[in-house]
Amino acid sequence: IGGMMSVRSGFAMTVRGRDVSGTRSRGARADHVAKDRNEPHIPGPGGQWFDTSAYAQPKPGTLGSAGNGTFRGPGLFDLSLSLQKFFALTEGMRLQFRAEAFGLTNTPNFQGVQRNVVSSRFGEVRSSQGERRVQFGLKLLF
Repeated sequence: IGGMMSVRSGFAMTVRGRDVSGTRSRGARADHVAKDRNEPHIPGPGGQWFDTSAYAQPKPGTLGSAGNGTFRGPGLFDLSLSLQKFFALTEGMRLQFRAEAFGLTNTPNFQGVQRNVVSSRFGEVRSSQGERRVQFGLKLLF
């Protein structure tokens, strides 16, 4: 029996906005206009991963006030398991049976939080990865 588990918290992410400062900034930030409420993370179309009402597009000629890394993106959980058994066939031959399951719990790993305040999908998580994969193998050793 063998196994592997990976658990990670989400990356710190920054809410962006359109550059209206006149500085030609590539990393323009949004304005932080209210305290974030501690709401549940809801993935999918129409769901909000973070409190989007706490951010707004900055006024022309100003820089955004949102800090760097103000919210955490989705984390990761992955559990994989392998089982193997050897069977003696003759003195010089063995058969190995192997079963492997990757993503055993079938837990989705969400990704791609839309963090631009001017997007119609602002705050949404619209993709995931990490489906369960199971494979079996037989090996004849001689």
